[in-house]
Amino acid sequence: MFGFANMEEALSTNMATLFRSHEERARILLRLQPEKKLEYIEIEMMKRDGTPLYIIANVIGRFDKDDHLIEIQGYLFDDTKRRRLEEGLRHTQKLESLGTLASGIAHDFNNVLGIILGHATLLDRVHTNPEKFAQSIDAITSATQRGASLVKQMLTFARKTEAVFQPLELNILVKEIVKMLRETFPKTIEVQMSITRDLPPINGDPTQIHQILLNLCVNARDAMPKGGTLTITTEIIEANQVADKFPNLNSPRYLLLSVSDTGIGMNQATLQRIFEPFFTTKAPGFGTGLGLSVVHGIVISHGGFIDVKSSLGKGTTFYIYLPAAQRTILEYQNFQKDAEEVPGGNETILIVEDEELLRELLQHLLTSKGYKVISANDGLQGVEVYKENHNNISLVISDLGLPKLSGEDVFRQINKFNPSAKVILASGFIEPDLKSQLMGSGVKDFIQKPYTPNDVLKKTRKVLDEHN
Repeated sequence: MFGFANMEEALSTNMATLFRSHEERARILLRLQPEKKLEYIEIEMMKRDGTPLYIIANVIGRFDKDDHLIEIQGYLFDDTKRRRLEEGLRHTQKLESLGTLASGIAHDFNNVLGIILGHATLLDRVHTNPEKFAQSIDAITSATQRGASLVKQMLTFARKTEAVFQPLELNILVKEIVKMLRETFPKTIEVQMSITRDLPPINGDPTQIHQILLNLCVNARDAMPKGGTLTITTEIIEANQVADKFPNLNSPRYLLLSVSDTGIGMNQATLQRIFEPFFTTKAPGFGTGLGLSVVHGIVISHGGFIDVKSSLGKGTTFYIYLPAAQRTILEYQNFQKDAEEVPGGNETILIVEDEELLRELLQHLLTSKGYKVISANDGLQGVEVYKENHNNISLVISDLGLPKLSGEDVFRQINKFNPSAKVILASGFIEPDLKSQLMGSGVKDFIQKPYTPNDVLKKTRKVLDEHN
């Protein structure tokens, strides 16, 4: 299972080195001390070569007369294949859910582009009227942010990554999904939200919680072909309130997430099978029947429970119970506009960007603050320009997706030529692992596209002022 060459190699290896993290091992030991015996627990470990292993374990602790743990005995079962299949199933279902939103997304993006194009055309006519000029600028800015928000939601949801559990504010996730649904669902469906304030956080994976919400909401939409009302609610439930229904409760408090529709409803025969994989009441080509089985699996993996009530002609409500985590201080991104004046400078900056309009925008923005700007329109040219002018260039701002040579390769070649070079990369989306890897290799910062002028100027000044 672990890839040992022989028994001697296995016996001479410290088991602690086979855990994916120190925290994973500590979690098992912390449970074993009071419980003495653990059955069917999931552990993340790895082979000798670092390949991930997903283990199901039954373990028993041996303790001395002072109740100190001195030995662990038990069985380890390789569950990697099943976990990989499960992850593939979830990803397939995520893409199916996104596909069902495609027409709504296309409609919304066309609206966004229509607003931007319309007001951009008006700018030349109303430039002598400060009030109308400002209104058009605000409309373009708002439409751009709306489009960027929708892209961010799609990328977050569609990412194929392992579950990463962290403290989450459920209300924030609900607000995000409601905003997306209102932009993409037919206008005949009214999307309502009723959330309880000051909810404790849950410990969960944000992408998977998004998946639960989107799956249930897409099903609700399909159950209301002629329109209706979709309502998402959140509230706090004490364990004793649902102990009769769910005997295996493991938390004193739960957050109840409810998704209701006023659609066609389901009969009892359908209700008994809805969580079965590949069971669907939709016509061929309109669903694989994976959605609710995936929802069920995610809820269980989060230590939660799921219930459903439905009547023909009266709609359906799904109830998701998720354990409340201990209240912690969570950090959130501050979305308020920063109106402070950002200082400029007189340094020389190399811009590597293949989109001509963006390249010109950055050049105009930076020169207006006193910077000298050199530009390149592809990765290969960017590296050549840097090598020719490296003594004068204080900073490189490069797009990540470039022709001829990627932004990542541009950085690596510049870094090899001059390890003290300061480089900022810009991208609409970058995988977290790659971002961490590049930051560890020497990239100074990242700019999220679409970027605001203040964001570019602040990060430019910040990186320039840093000492290598």
